[in-house]
Amino acid sequence: MAVTPLAWTDTAWSDLRGRLPAPALEALRLALIERAAAAGEPAPDLLVAPLEGGQVPLAAWAEAVDMLAGQLIPRFVNHHDSGGNWDGLPECAPLWTEPELLAVIGGPERLTYAKHGLFRAAWAQQYHDILNELRWTRTTAEIPAGSYERGQDRTSGSPSVWRSTWPEVLPSREWQNPGEVSSGLDTRPLSWAFGTYHYSNKEYAGARYRYRARFHASGLAPALAHAADLYLMARTFTPWLGFAVNAFDDNGEGWAEDQWQLHQTFAAAAMAERVSDWVGQDSVNNPPGVWPVEPPHDAGGSGQSYTGRGFVVDQGCWVLRWDVAGGFTFID
Repeated sequence: MAVTPLAWTDTAWSDLRGRLPAPALEALRLALIERAAAAGEPAPDLLVAPLEGGQVPLAAWAEAVDMLAGQLIPRFVNHHDSGGNWDGLPECAPLWTEPELLAVIGGPERLTYAKHGLFRAAWAQQYHDILNELRWTRTTAEIPAGSYERGQDRTSGSPSVWRSTWPEVLPSREWQNPGEVSSGLDTRPLSWAFGTYHYSNKEYAGARYRYRARFHASGLAPALAHAADLYLMARTFTPWLGFAVNAFDDNGEGWAEDQWQLHQTFAAAAMAERVSDWVGQDSVNNPPGVWPVEPPHDAGGSGQSYTGRGFVVDQGCWVLRWDVAGGFTFID
């Protein structure tokens, strides 16, 4: 007969003494299994099967618990850091280290079977507290093929012509084919850039490029609900088209250089993949087709000069919060 797990919030956890009852061990097993699923970490075979009534786990079972818990700790986010919000910070969702987690729960070291014997009460109580702190994971935001598109405004002559709306530039297709790239920013999935070229005191040419993108998180545990936060970081784009000067310019969109910004929050749901709204021109950040005023140009000179300004967003961080309704069962 299968063992009914001890409820995670039961006061019996603090009253455990001596050899552990099977319901407490089964609760630990299930708490580990659901966290392994959220982290994409395979569980040892010994922990996959439920405990049966009257079964006394062997030392190998305890060692499997120790091993899996040690693997899971650095896969979860320290949700206490910055109050669980990394908007405006240079680091997104740092992961737990074992010493940091132990400091939070008040333990000098992790009580493993190898050091402290089999199934003692302190061993189970500490794992209850450790697993209770493993709530959120993070994953890199991906931009797969077909999830970014390019628009372009290029003018030439003296002076070059600044155009303020996309329909004036690409009247028949405001965005070009998904995945299409230019010789300018190449494969920058989400970016904006403006460049000018001066020769003999004349502004000879200007170029402007814009990409938009949708950010994905894939391979999520489909049986567990989670809420999600998408953070993005903007930075100065690398040199292109021979431009010697490349200055950060957020195009009036509210990006801050080299800082994570909370872009979008998603309600709790069980799904294997998350997909953001379009980020970029004609997205939630900008009115359709509207550009800010033209940025200042290089003043020119007697010789050739090149200037470029803009930004690129090619780093994204998903924070997945599993301590929601329909998410982790074994949690306070």
